[in-house]
Amino acid sequence: MSDEEPRTAEERARHYAALFHSVDLIDKIIAGNMEDDTPDEQSDSMLRNVRHLEIMLALPDWEDENLDEIQPAIDRGRQYLSG
Repeated sequence: MSDEEPRTAEERARHYAALFHSVDLIDKIIAGNMEDDTPDEQSDSMLRNVRHLEIMLALPDWEDENLDEIQPAIDRGRQYLSG
């Protein structure tokens, strides 16, 4: 995906689904439901997923997708990372 080419509807749909996969992972880590991962793995996963949400939220070509849950998930992830 380049800055010059807008995403297709299919790409936006895949990216939209991936947003909520990240939200789910953030919430699972916070809830302590990732006990098979070490604390370092959980922190790394949290950081990756928060960053993913930040990057995707900044994309300018979202249409009528509901992104209301994304910033609160980013905030929860940042709070977790700040300890």
